[in-house]
Amino acid sequence: MAGRQGGSFVRRIPGAVQLGLSAGLASVCVGFLLLAAPPVAHGASGPAGLVDPLIGTDDGAPNYATGGGGGNTFPGATMPFGMLGWSPDTMPAQRNTPGGYSYDDERMRGFSLKHASGAGCAIYQDVSFMPTSERLRGSPVKPGDSDIEDGYVARFSHKREVARPGYYRVQLDPGESESTQVAVTAAPRAGIARIRFPRGGSSTLLINAGASASGNSEAAVQIDPIQHEITGSATSGGFCGNPNAYTLYFVAQFGRGFKSFGTWRRGKLSRRSQSSSDSLDSETALTGERRKGRKGPTAQAGAYAGFGGGRAVEIRVGISFVSVENARENLEAEVGERSFSDVRGAAQAAWNAALGRVSVSGGKRSDLRRFYTALYHCFIHPSTFSDVNGEYPGMDGEVHTAERFVKYADFSGWDVYRSQIPLLAILCLGRQRAHRRRPRRPRRSGDRGRVRARGP
Repeated sequence: MAGRQGGSFVRRIPGAVQLGLSAGLASVCVGFLLLAAPPVAHGASGPAGLVDPLIGTDDGAPNYATGGGGGNTFPGATMPFGMLGWSPDTMPAQRNTPGGYSYDDERMRGFSLKHASGAGCAIYQDVSFMPTSERLRGSPVKPGDSDIEDGYVARFSHKREVARPGYYRVQLDPGESESTQVAVTAAPRAGIARIRFPRGGSSTLLINAGASASGNSEAAVQIDPIQHEITGSATSGGFCGNPNAYTLYFVAQFGRGFKSFGTWRRGKLSRRSQSSSDSLDSETALTGERRKGRKGPTAQAGAYAGFGGGRAVEIRVGISFVSVENARENLEAEVGERSFSDVRGAAQAAWNAALGRVSVSGGKRSDLRRFYTALYHCFIHPSTFSDVNGEYPGMDGEVHTAERFVKYADFSGWDVYRSQIPLLAILCLGRQRAHRRRPRRPRRSGDRGRVRARGP
């Protein structure tokens, strides 16, 4: 389908153009997040209803050795400039390795917590959550690899898939008695997943801390069966062959107790174990940008939790680049006791507020879909980097505190200064007192319609 592959969208707005924003502009745009926004109806209302997050996940133009012929986007749940990007990862993802999800793929290997959109090299795809109804007989990961064994990989179909701004849902192994449904939604630094396992059989969730796209130099998990909580971290990096590194911390809180639990390290499965960790030399591990696919050395550690079949399991997750404690604080501040529906509604409200800065009329619905999807991709990066308490890791390796501002990361290295940045400068005009002037009349965009930028 041309719309999902990109088509004219990819040719007009290449993936590289959709990544990047100056720190100053990002800080004045923080009002888009609307953390306390009230829930809204979940129908296709507002400009968010015109967005198709699957656009850009496949080749829509020739590959000129710049990272692919598509937008290298991801279709999962995220917020405007959010830290969390909880999105599905497919196999083998050859056409969209940077985004982790290729539209032509038919198998899914997990739902990882952090993604990059529009990048030319693979990065992130950290800490993969994968439900399975297969009995766990040994370590679920391939030897020395970021991927799980084929027996735990699930089939999926686009007919049983829904992608909306801030929300993603899919049915795994559709048409079978062992079908599993997964839905995720996002706040800026946290999110909720709802998994409905099939009746009967095994109902197990695998959490692979060694699943990062560039491999992991360190991976660790801890299980608290009393509190129904799993925490951990994943250290990765090596973006486009560079020697950078980062550590993503996570906390996952479950709405149901564990019927079974355990951990793995490399090829060894340890039932009822409450902790596991693994590490490799960073130069050995972070080779993801110098190899094809996801093969190569990586630290391997993970956890599993088993549940009774036929019932939904809700998982509340927070992330941080500083610590597990900060990840837990982010989760409590942004999700807390709110329901899945409330968090999803707030995400839709935030996206409608961001996309609603531009009003478009005229043209076909397909034109509106391309336009608002391109605008949606413009608002994904840069990503929130500081936690709710202001802490973030500096380039000096020390923890710093952002006082009365949000620290951002994931800036594009491409020439966005003459494309996306001027666009966001216009859309954020009302956030800067010195630039509050508005055009007296709308700008014409051909004879098919018009585009008007709205101030606050």
